This record gives sequence, structure tokens and C-alpha cells, in this order.
Amino acid sequence: MQHSVSPYLISCYNSKYENNNKRHLFSNGQDCKRYMPLDDLMGQDLLKLFNRFLSSFLKKDYVIENKKILFRIDKLVLVPEKRVIYGYIHKGEWGIPAKVKDSKGVKQPYEMSHTEAPMVAHFFYFYIPQGREEGICLLENVGNSGIKTLFSDSFNFHYQKLLSNRKLKFASLQYSEIYRVWEKAIANSITITKFQDVKDDVADKIQKFLGNNEQIMKIKLENKFALKDFLFGNKFSSDINKSSPNHMVALWEESGSKVTGEFSLNGKKKIFRLGNLKSTRCQLLIDEDDVSFLDGVPDHHELVKFCEDIVEDIKMRIYK
Repeated sequence: MQHSVSPYLISCYNSKYENNNKRHLFSNGQDCKRYMPLDDLMGQDLLKLFNRFLSSFLKKDYVIENKKILFRIDKLVLVPEKRVIYGYIHKGEWGIPAKVKDSKGVKQPYEMSHTEAPMVAHFFYFYIPQGREEGICLLENVGNSGIKTLFSDSFNFHYQKLLSNRKLKFASLQYSEIYRVWEKAIANSITITKFQDVKDDVADKIQKFLGNNEQIMKIKLENKFALKDFLFGNKFSSDINKSSPNHMVALWEESGSKVTGEFSLNGKKKIFRLGNLKSTRCQLLIDEDDVSFLDGVPDHHELVKFCEDIVEDIKMRIYK
């Protein structure tokens, strides 16, 4: 199952507040006059508020009955000198009975009732600077499962008790903002998942002998295409220049494939999702060359370092 992180900018809006910061503008050009420094929200420090809130769910299950969601916090770490807090939200949903089977055929299958919830761990990493109106939040996605709505809704309920009529915003960073530093990165290879160029009768034979499988094609590139050559802003393949690398990506997407690319810049390597059919939330893939996995789970210490590096990249752009 694919793992990724989605980056968000955190800010606090107060219609009655007037910011004396000489910048008066966020990194995206928006006026920050009515936004409060995150370490001084009417005397409250957002980093401490996060720590207090998250600590209240440590190793204790919390149930959201109307949404059939169960969650708990685990491995919470506060690093006050770095203005960072991180850990895991274990999230599960119940309501549908199922039979659980071992893919290796070792364990006996068993019935999971409609009240049971498989718990999946999602990593989170928050950076809350001093004297700034924007913080950075990274939330892990596991397959199609994310925690942004769960976290923002639950925390806002706690937040409003302390700071009523103050709006805490989680704004998703866009791909263009994340990619900007990497625009000149050179493409090493392209990987096409759910590759469709296998004839139906051949695919049937493969499935008969090997069971369900996913076709993957990896192409090593000799031409020095840069990330900017893939024209991420296009919405429709008809808008794409037919001689561009992105035309090739669009053709694969139209057949139902998912496309990723490996890019290098100044000795560093990153894996990016390519094409126009990306999720509305920005998702930075966690590749096994960046973070090692054991039994489908990212190594904790390497994941922390992976998120530290992403935050440093974002800080270079938004804190000028």
C-alpha cells in the first residue's frame, strides 16, 4: 500500500486583531494583517495547545459515534527547542462486518464484527515557529486513508473552547509550491502503475497462474527532461503540447494508469506523482529509497528525518 505525506500551512484568523508585522503578506501574497503569531494567540502558544490536546488521547481510545471512527495517539514527542511535535494517530472505522483472511494462508480466517475497527497508524509532524503567522503541518496518508479532517475537526472543537471566534485554518499546499525548488531536477525514470498495455487474453492467463496482480512498467530516461517539462498545471490532455513529456503521461492516465517519476537535484532524489489526475490534496510519496519499510510500515526514525527535510524545504520558501 502506498504511503505519502500531505503538507498544510496552519494559521489563526482573528477579525478583531491587527498584526503589526512589517511583512503584512503571507508567502502566497495574501494579507496577514488579521492573523496572529502562533506562539501568542491571546497569550496561548499553539505548540503547547497541540501538546495538551494530543497528550489527552495518549494510549486511550476516543470514539466518534456519528462517524463510526475510533482513534488514539501514540509515540508523541515534543521538541520545544525546535518548536516541533510529532507522533502517530491510530485511526479505525467500524460498521461493516467482514471476514479477515491471511494472504499467506498461515492463519485461520475469522469473522470481524460490525463493531470492530482495524486501526491504521498515520504519522503527523507539526512545526510551530515563534513570531510567525504560518506553521507547517505534515500528515501521512496510507493508501486512500488520511487524517486531516479527523484531526482538524477534533482539534478545532478543543481550540474553540479556549479561543472562541478565532478561526484556525489548515490550508493545503499546492503541488506547484512544493515542486518549485525542484523545477530543474532531472528525470531519471518513469514508473507506470496499472499499466494497461497487456492483451486481455494474456492478462487472463497471468491472473490464472499468479492470482490478482498489478502490471508495472518502469522506463529509464536518457533524455535530460526536467521536472518543469512535465507542465503540471494542465487540466486536460488536449491542452498539452504533443511533443512534451507530459503528453506521454496524459496518454497513460487516460487508460487508467498512475504515473510517478524519479528526479535528481544536487545529489538528492525525490519521487513525485505526475500528471493531471492527482488528488486535490498534495501528496508527496514516501519512496523506499528515502525511507525503509518493514512489513509495510515506514521506519520511524527515517520517517522523522524525511519529514524534517520536507519542512526545511518549505521553510526556505515561506519564511523569507
